[in-house]
Amino acid sequence: SQTAKENQILTMKLLAIFVLHKEGDKKVKILQEEFNLESFGYFERRGVQPLLVFSARTVTERTALGTRQSVEADQNVNGKRKNAVFLWLSKTIFF
Repeated sequence: SQTAKENQILTMKLLAIFVLHKEGDKKVKILQEEFNLESFGYFERRGVQPLLVFSARTVTERTALGTRQSVEADQNVNGKRKNAVFLWLSKTIFF
């Protein structure tokens, strides 16, 4: 007999995708952004989006070009291409 925890299915819900440009110590530029905030309540969305943008910029600024980094809260970044960073923000949901 399996326990309820063993029966849970782990899924990841994509919240945002960013394409950012980082050049040396200059401010990070967001070239493209897309959000999927339907899992948040109507009034929560206004607060979540700026937090995601802040997180994307902060993670990008703190990640050296040509490196890959994973950070807490299921935020992942891949900065392997020259001066381009691909970042996705997601949350893990258990069913």
